[in-house]
Amino acid sequence: MFPLLLFFAFVPLLFIEDYIYSNKQKFAKLGFFWYTYISILLWNILTTYWIFFSTTVGSILAITANALIMAVTLSLFHFVRRVLNHKSAYISFIIFWITFEYLHLNWDLSWSWLNLGNGFANHPAWIQWYEFTGTMGGTLWVLLINYMIFLAINII
Repeated sequence: MFPLLLFFAFVPLLFIEDYIYSNKQKFAKLGFFWYTYISILLWNILTTYWIFFSTTVGSILAITANALIMAVTLSLFHFVRRVLNHKSAYISFIIFWITFEYLHLNWDLSWSWLNLGNGFANHPAWIQWYEFTGTMGGTLWVLLINYMIFLAINII
């Protein structure tokens, strides 16, 4: 049941961001970026390792570039949080990620494999409502659940 992991995937990064945000004086401005980049790079390698079978150099470039774009997207959320209040920043987290996925699906270097909404492709009973929202609805679902789990743990 790997799709269930999507509902928890961003929770550790949200806690790291919260810790870095709460201890700004201890971290460089790009501190969150580096934690995010390493995490996302590992995720990209583990989930798209199979492209190494086609071209080693191309896969290294594609995976590192995709991880870079994802890390920049999450870092934008961190920088917004430094400027805006709590609710606005977490709304920007969701907006930035969905915008990233939308743009990533609609340019020449499309990388649809890691679209969060596609993670439920083998479980069509879970996503019958995709006919109305598409996979972006699934991405929204995943991000909202991650945020709610983060909030629930933070309250405890």
